[in-house]
Amino acid sequence: IKLVRMQRAFDRGYTLQDYLSAPFPADADAASPHFPLFLRSVFDDFVGVSKTDQVWCSMPLRGVEVGHVTIPKVPKAQIANAVSFTVKKESPFDGAERFLDFQVQGEVIESGIAKLRVLYCVAPSTVVEEIKDHFSKAGVQLSGVSIGPFANQNLFRTGWIPPGEASVGNLHCGQNWSRVDVFFKGNLMLTRRGIKSGLNSMVESLMNSFNEWTASARDV
Repeated sequence: IKLVRMQRAFDRGYTLQDYLSAPFPADADAASPHFPLFLRSVFDDFVGVSKTDQVWCSMPLRGVEVGHVTIPKVPKAQIANAVSFTVKKESPFDGAERFLDFQVQGEVIESGIAKLRVLYCVAPSTVVEEIKDHFSKAGVQLSGVSIGPFANQNLFRTGWIPPGEASVGNLHCGQNWSRVDVFFKGNLMLTRRGIKSGLNSMVESLMNSFNEWTASARDV
């Protein structure tokens, strides 16, 4: 478990207060009945939890869909309905089983007509509820659940990384898979996960190349 404590600064930015990486005990994986106690102990040792704290958690990307749609420029009160209608039209899903969230990224022009560009995320409701339940049993009230690409987007939004004028790519290398995120002016424009090349395959490839090189060196 990785914990990061942030505090809002006077200039509406954020400052990093503390950071902790706590390994899971052998008997406390997420499905274990001991997990809530372990989670609670990590929070208590690290920062404690007060009623004024906002706690956010990053969830796995398994079953999560991220994409963009454009909607007409409608009044603010109608944006949510317009986004839901458009997303379901392009990528149908059951609202009882999946959770939809979105963010308006700005105005775009399509065929001479001004529209709103919207970044959306559709996630399995069961996964979100399971995460909330883990924290609730540990006595921690979650303020929200997010995903890795959106956390990276916040680095640009807060100015910790200058967004610049060109596109920026981020490559995340996992043990067995990788993910690519592309940003433009601080906005997430594209995310592709499930690339079948991770650290394990890279190490295997390096070992095979080294073994071939040593074998050829012996022959010489």
